[in-house]
Amino acid sequence: MTMFAAIRETLIDLTRPLLLLAVAAVLSLLGACSAPRATSGGALLRVEPGPGIHDKELEMYRRLNADRANQSLYPLVFDERLADAARGHSADMRKHRFFAHESPTHGAPSDRLIAAGIFFRTVRENLADAPDVRTAEDGLLKSPKHYANITSTDVTHIGIGIVQGGVDDPDNILITQDFAHLWTPESADAARGRIVRIVNSARARLGLRALAPGGPMDSLAAEQTRRLPVPLDSGGLRRAGQSIKESLKNHPVKGVKGFSVDGQTLQESASFKIPPALLQRQARPYGLAVREARDKGQPLLLILVVVAE
Repeated sequence: MTMFAAIRETLIDLTRPLLLLAVAAVLSLLGACSAPRATSGGALLRVEPGPGIHDKELEMYRRLNADRANQSLYPLVFDERLADAARGHSADMRKHRFFAHESPTHGAPSDRLIAAGIFFRTVRENLADAPDVRTAEDGLLKSPKHYANITSTDVTHIGIGIVQGGVDDPDNILITQDFAHLWTPESADAARGRIVRIVNSARARLGLRALAPGGPMDSLAAEQTRRLPVPLDSGGLRRAGQSIKESLKNHPVKGVKGFSVDGQTLQESASFKIPPALLQRQARPYGLAVREARDKGQPLLLILVVVAE
């Protein structure tokens, strides 16, 4: 799920050409409570850069990284997919004569990146309607909220999309800067192996021997994981626990008098929180199942841990 906050600013200096700026930050937060945005689902605009436009995009990219370097920050990597999405938004604003982060046709920045098949943890966006790249970047740097996006440390990549012609002034250029923390989805098998290593590393720090998932508890976890809702909620976890209870009642497992169940919805296994039952001194059989899923177009991992008591 996503949390979205947008602040729009219009800066007008009567002694200089018109410059419009807008800023947005979109943080991908699992479990955030904001409602999804309704969009019309229109196909994203695919706009090839016109003559000299790509040079302007690279000029702004170099300038932006120089501005980050002045603050001793790492450079952002230019991503063509982000640039395509950004250029499409610039063209959309020009075509439909609006200046905002949320398009009536294509939705918010997060909606547009999801539609483009881009996997992200964080998205930030700056907009500018200005006579040239230098004027636009100078204006963005003078605005605290735009500056915060430019110097953000929660992003890794950037795409800059420019089209000729402003919303009102055909001599201006429209600029969209899309910042994102990009990532590669993890397979269920890779995630399972990583979680086992996370658990055993924590046990080793406590002086405890390693554990390996398997046996009947593993089968129970795998069976219930296939039924879990996306994203996982407390009701779904309770139902999984009740089903496991019934299975153990009908088919007892020697030595198992009870169990604990833990479920997590994650973007990556590195964020796995170890259930306390797996850090007990007494070794206990446990089952671990990981299922690949999607929520609003973004890949997720559904993880279920069943520990025998």
